Amino acid sequence: MSELKVNTISEVTGANGVVVDSVKLKDGGIVIADAANIGSASDVDAIAIGSDGDITLTQDLELQHDGAILSFGANDEVSLTHVHDTGILLNSTNVIQFNDASQNIGAPSNAILDINATDEIELNATLLDVNANLDVSGTTLLPTAGIITAKDLGVGLHIRTADSGGSVQSTADELVIEGSAHNGITFLTGTTQTSTINFGDSGDNDIGIIEYNHNTDIMHFYAGANHVFKLKSDQVIVNEDSDDVDFRVESGAKTHHFFLDGGTNDGAAAFNDSAPETGTGGITLNQTSLDNSIISLKSNDIAHSFTAVHQNDTYGDFRKAVANDGGLQISGVTEGQYGVRIKSLVDTSDVNGTVNANNLGAMDMDIAGDDGTGVTALGNDKNIFTVSNNAQAKFIITSQGTINYDGSDAGAYDTYEDAQMVRAFDLSHGRGVINSKFDKFISYNHEKLAEMKLVGREDDGTPNHFISLTGMQALHNGAIWQQYEKHNQLLNAFYKLAEKTIGKEEADKLLETEEIKRLN
Repeated sequence: MSELKVNTISEVTGANGVVVDSVKLKDGGIVIADAANIGSASDVDAIAIGSDGDITLTQDLELQHDGAILSFGANDEVSLTHVHDTGILLNSTNVIQFNDASQNIGAPSNAILDINATDEIELNATLLDVNANLDVSGTTLLPTAGIITAKDLGVGLHIRTADSGGSVQSTADELVIEGSAHNGITFLTGTTQTSTINFGDSGDNDIGIIEYNHNTDIMHFYAGANHVFKLKSDQVIVNEDSDDVDFRVESGAKTHHFFLDGGTNDGAAAFNDSAPETGTGGITLNQTSLDNSIISLKSNDIAHSFTAVHQNDTYGDFRKAVANDGGLQISGVTEGQYGVRIKSLVDTSDVNGTVNANNLGAMDMDIAGDDGTGVTALGNDKNIFTVSNNAQAKFIITSQGTINYDGSDAGAYDTYEDAQMVRAFDLSHGRGVINSKFDKFISYNHEKLAEMKLVGREDDGTPNHFISLTGMQALHNGAIWQQYEKHNQLLNAFYKLAEKTIGKEEADKLLETEEIKRLN
């Protein structure tokens, strides 16, 4: 190997420089041949300079001083500056472009960073952590959005705190809120404002509404643009705006298990009937073909013994009288004395005391027959009212007004002087009685009348003036017959006396003239 050691090498002419193995030294610079390389003993091709001035590095380029700058452009208008222990700074409002000029990242000011793309910016990561407010001015598409944990339900937004193990219906899967414990949605607003959920379509953007008014503390529900009902802490109000909204509760087999007509009959209520017969405020009960109780009245302080007929806490019952014919049967059930009591409270001044067919009493029972579709009076010989003892009639009033009873207590008082007993009754009350000299011969008194059950007794046993009508009728009948018998006894005595006095022929003529007949 040859070695040349000199202190100075100078060019001869001053124009071409000094060339050493194709490397020119000229005017303090080094000029290498086109496509030649600059390197080190370990990497002879580390730097290549092309004929167009492009420099190619086969190894790293290190700018080993703080604040180093890489400048770009004829005027150094774009530069990258090293910021000590921080990073690289792009100068001014310049941007870094990707693919074309519209795809770039830049800072239009010292507080704003812009990421721009013509069509889409895609972020792929296990977790995206955004610590900022979001201001979205365009359409937001989250086709696979899962909030808190990964989305696995629905086609829209899935908010999940834990896996519930449940699934969603395809007609309601745009928003899914899921958790393994209690979950929910909270709407918060000012104390005088409203929270609202609107349901709309192409024809109406609020055809249905659920709204809570925090000022009045009322929950409102709208359907079909009608204010259907509202909820208050102490009320449930339906149809307040008079929109003719019906209220209906269905059961397993009945569409109108309970029905409140807000339109046609305006307030009529019905159980198991879609067309109530009543008007405003009325109630219709329809038990279809059933024959059991239609109304049962109960009280938990009652425990009667009629358990074969009614539950032991039932005290009142309404049902059909005859299964396929209808009619109303009212039953009262008691542990005590009164099964049914009917009380009529009237204005005394309006009760008419005139006795005729047109003046009804303070309590009236009206019976009528049918004339095809309406009503008419019953014809003759119809029983219009009965009183029964366990389905056996004891007292009957007919359509002509005759009163009949079964006569079971109409025993004769033949062992007594019936006329004296009748007089004893008159003397017992003393009302409108004319004194008679024969009263001293009356052998009966008030106690005897009570003993014979012709009058009643007070709770302490004292006879009172409640009259047994049937007993009095039997007594009167007996008195009449007794007088008839005595009359005939007197007639026979008179006839026998006349027969002895004037003879039988004249005695018979006398009876014939006076139209008197003797009992044979």
